[in-house]
Amino acid sequence: MPGAVKKYLAMAKRPHSPKEIAAALKQGGVLSQAKHFYANVTTALKRLSDAEEVVNTKEGWGLAEGCRN
Repeated sequence: MPGAVKKYLAMAKRPHSPKEIAAALKQGGVLSQAKHFYANVTTALKRLSDAEEVVNTKEGWGLAEGCRN
C-alpha cells in the first residue's frame, strides 16, 4: 500500500486528502481484500509520514520532496 500511495501522489503532483487517495487507488485498480481500505490508506500515510516520505499540508497529503520549501 505505501508504494501505491507514493506512486499516486507522484502522478497527481499535488496534495490530496486520504479519502481522495483511497478512491483514486480503488478506481485505478489497486486490489485489496481489506475490509477497511480507507484505514489501510491512512495507516500507510502515517507510516510514510514517520519515514518522512510524505507530509500533511493544509491542502492534504503530498510527497515530502514536492511539498518542502
